Amino acid sequence: MNLFNKKGFTLIEVLVVLAILTILLGLSTVAVLNIQRGQILENNTWFIVSFLRRAQNQALNGVSVDGTNQVNFGIHFDPSNKKYILFQGNSFNAADPYNFPQDIPDALVLSTDLPSGNNVIFSKITGRVANFDVAHHQITLTHPTDGRTSVINFNITGGMDVQ
Repeated sequence: MNLFNKKGFTLIEVLVVLAILTILLGLSTVAVLNIQRGQILENNTWFIVSFLRRAQNQALNGVSVDGTNQVNFGIHFDPSNKKYILFQGNSFNAADPYNFPQDIPDALVLSTDLPSGNNVIFSKITGRVANFDVAHHQITLTHPTDGRTSVINFNITGGMDVQ
């Protein structure tokens, strides 16, 4: 029996294949994590836009949550607590039981450049942005791991643009 005619793989061949598979797995994991970070940012940007639209629609409807009178609606942004809150009225009142808060994931950073104390307020019946300031009209979400940002700009009529 000849010892050199045995069939199979050598240890070096197996190690080379394992090394190649490990590199491919590492590269694919990085790609998946980048996609996931982008999705977290994009999804939360559109959640905020839909929340702003909800406040605007409620202002257009013009009826308070309890149905008693016509009021403005707005969104209060609280970057330090990673929240944004739907509220009714001309200003944000943290004690109002009709406030509807939403959390921002820990992976994201919220910043605002708004004219009235981190609030976007929509006027009753018209849905226009109250106290609009051309120089201060954006909300920014940032994913600090890779520096990606989404910016929500709005105009006096309540139209929004996401960049």
